[in-house]
Amino acid sequence: MKKSLLLSSVLSLVLIINAFAAGKTEFYRQISIDGGFNLVGRYPVSESEGKQGASYRFTYGDNGLDKVEYLINGLMKENDLYFGAGQIKIEYSDNGWEKRSYFNYRGKPTRDVVSGAYSVRIKRDEENNTISLFNYNKTGNLVKDKYGVAHYLCYLDDQGRRASSIRFDVSGNRVTDKEGFYELVSKYDDNGNVVEQMNYGKDGKLMEDELFFAMIKREYDEKGNIVHETFHGVDGELKLHSIAGVAMVDREFDDQGRITMERYYGIDETPRERVKYSGFSYAMIRFNYGADGELKKIVYLDRNERRL
Repeated sequence: MKKSLLLSSVLSLVLIINAFAAGKTEFYRQISIDGGFNLVGRYPVSESEGKQGASYRFTYGDNGLDKVEYLINGLMKENDLYFGAGQIKIEYSDNGWEKRSYFNYRGKPTRDVVSGAYSVRIKRDEENNTISLFNYNKTGNLVKDKYGVAHYLCYLDDQGRRASSIRFDVSGNRVTDKEGFYELVSKYDDNGNVVEQMNYGKDGKLMEDELFFAMIKREYDEKGNIVHETFHGVDGELKLHSIAGVAMVDREFDDQGRITMERYYGIDETPRERVKYSGFSYAMIRFNYGADGELKKIVYLDRNERRL
């Protein structure tokens, strides 16, 4: 009885909050996806500040977040770098389903560069925590994302966060994704940041092979930016990332959350070139921005910080 009364009170509070939030807009300089596949606005600014330079406008309806738009000086005229989209539209249906569709700044359907899908459907539990995610193509058919996964199933910790996730193909068969993950287990810090992710195989043991690492560790600044990231083997020792060819990444950000520098290291923790494609590699990148907040120039440097 107490549980029912408590659930009723919580649902009533949610309805009141949603009703108050309907039609509300918020502006942020940055956006990200958290451990529960939620869209998160970061570096909040006022509406007047949001109409100067680059920003994200979050618009809320009766059911929650309805739309995210990427703006330059208050107008939609470019796609963002995070999703490669100008707009994200969110629709809600019964039984905890949410659909997110991606569009370019002209309003045409486009692929999300994070997953490669045109839209995703998210299933939430009674407490609004994500328990499943499905990827779809332009015509609305279930499709593999760029990691080779059509459906992610999540298991939650006692705080409703994604403690582990497993992967399935279009036919419903459990699979290992293109980064080598079969079951990904996540650990969080007190701020809800994912600080450790571990890859477990079919036998339930920590897994790696000659191509992939078994563990990722991350450190964050006070704003939630990943400033230090390392890749590890089953033994916990540093291991080279199979694609990038590095074992460690450091990042720096400016006061608006824009990345300004990324530097790479090897297993010996000394600067190491990251391979971008055959015949070109670099050990550091610097990012330069214009007055409107848009990325204007990327500068590649070698391990001695000489421009390439």
